[in-house]
Amino acid sequence: MFALNKPPGNSPATLVRLWRLLRRLRPEYRPYAQPRRARAVLPAALAGVPVRIHGEHGRDVDDLDGTNTRRQIVRRLYKPFVHQYIALSQDLASYLRHKIRVPTSRIAQIYNGVDSEQFHPAQERRDSVPHADFAGPGHFVIGSVGRMQDVKDR
Repeated sequence: MFALNKPPGNSPATLVRLWRLLRRLRPEYRPYAQPRRARAVLPAALAGVPVRIHGEHGRDVDDLDGTNTRRQIVRRLYKPFVHQYIALSQDLASYLRHKIRVPTSRIAQIYNGVDSEQFHPAQERRDSVPHADFAGPGHFVIGSVGRMQDVKDR
């Protein structure tokens, strides 16, 4: 594991540390996720990383509808350094096509999903549930992990 010790906000020094690390590690590809992390594609390109992939997972909290023209221009500047985009929704794929002007051939769509073979309702009913203090007979427990923010409504 490697720590770049990035402070909050933009950090050119962190991008230089990333470039040095990538030159040393020589990875075959470098995935990226989220709009603000796309700026890391430039140090990867300069370090000679042969394949750079950007995962479009959602919008920035301060640009929920994707209409910030300045952000769109910055994203277009990074576009030549990204080989493939992966969008997690039709809305995000459309944003990449129409606002960032990414060719359709460079956008793949992979939805978040659940393996229904591995995760499915139990075949037999169990009346005893662990942690019976909040779930007793006739109840079932559902768990979820997430970050509850407005930006996640996209």
